[in-house]
Amino acid sequence: MRRIITTFGLVTALVVAMSAPAAAVGATTVDQLEAALPAAVDLPTGYTVSGGPYTDETWLFGYGRPCDNDEDKSGRKATAVTQEYRSGSDRHLEMVVAAPGSYWAREFVRHWADRPIRCPHNTNAAYGSVEMDYTSMPLPAVGDASAGVITVLTGQMRLDGLPGPANPARELSAAVAVGDLLGFYELHGVTPADGAGFMEFVARSAAKLIRIKGQLDASNGPARERPPSGTR
Repeated sequence: MRRIITTFGLVTALVVAMSAPAAAVGATTVDQLEAALPAAVDLPTGYTVSGGPYTDETWLFGYGRPCDNDEDKSGRKATAVTQEYRSGSDRHLEMVVAAPGSYWAREFVRHWADRPIRCPHNTNAAYGSVEMDYTSMPLPAVGDASAGVITVLTGQMRLDGLPGPANPARELSAAVAVGDLLGFYELHGVTPADGAGFMEFVARSAAKLIRIKGQLDASNGPARERPPSGTR
């Protein structure tokens, strides 16, 4: 079974397949990645699981050009597991967890942190006449590195060739690196009042990533990844 997930903050379309139990992801299995996904008790009030978990082996984690609408040009491909949650008809939450390695996980966070600085305004013709404005969103001190972004979208959006909402409004997103693990979170269709609940959700989810990292270190040994030659 295949499914398209369109992630506006990442400005990319991901083709994902239903996960196979215990599929290997380097030293980390899909089952272990799924264990890092939020349980019902971790979700913001009113949210329920609406889809997934799905796996995708094509995610590229690293540092890219913040204003580039294509996926990052340098990094490491790693299997990602995505879970979708929904509250009512207009609020859509996604979490993605992967184990690209500690260096590339931190590079992805650095990329996300730099987006509002290096690319505060962007357009993407792939989604119609949509303009996106990015600002930084402070996060609690979680994980080894973290970054939050508020995206405001205006204009007429088209999804898979069909008209979308005229004003998709706001998105909140966050990236958190914990050892070899990376958690990425997006909340669509929000108001400014949703910020506090989203940050609490990210903090709870990051705590779960830390627990999973401890389990992985106990079974596989602590990560000892070295940065690729010629990189920062």
